[in-house]
Amino acid sequence: MNIVRQPWIPLVLIGLLAVIILLAPAERTLGDGIRWVYVHVGLVWAGGLGLGIAAALGLGAVITNRAALGTWTLTVGRAGLAAFGLGIVFSMVAASVNWGAVSLWEPRMAASLRFLAVAVILQVVGGWAPSPRVTGLLAIGTAALLFLDVGGAPLVMHPRDPVRQASSSAIQATFAASFAIATSLLAWGIARTAPARSIASSHH
Repeated sequence: MNIVRQPWIPLVLIGLLAVIILLAPAERTLGDGIRWVYVHVGLVWAGGLGLGIAAALGLGAVITNRAALGTWTLTVGRAGLAAFGLGIVFSMVAASVNWGAVSLWEPRMAASLRFLAVAVILQVVGGWAPSPRVTGLLAIGTAALLFLDVGGAPLVMHPRDPVRQASSSAIQATFAASFAIATSLLAWGIARTAPARSIASSHH
């Protein structure tokens, strides 16, 4: 039995995250509304990490043109994009709770939604790509778009560094725990989907 792929693992991780966030202190400005921010930040960071790893794998695919690297690029990239997209959903919840409304025109939110639309298209095209090199180039382009468009968006409602600006070490530790658990969920998603795709790609 491969314990890494067991379906109960995400339930345990989500339960652990819920307990940590419920026990975490409120923030002096946002109050209990920061609990939604914890989840948002952890997922967005984990998603960005996944997309960055996919880009690194994509670079390997570009250099070697190996089918296995192309498959891993797609698998990790899709998992990273899913985590990032879920993080944006929680960003909307956090905005509604803390600001009273969701502004789709707020620069960081607008850039994130624009990125998600383009990244989904790139992922679909990557799955149909005629060679691992094309898949790799698309993964590199996706990560570059995240860095340049979302990372370069003006900060209006978002703090520049929510962890370092946190008012207590307990809040900083909660952000770190949220990121660690979100990254663990990302790894579980990759482990659940990678083997079948790897086997399928080895027959091409």
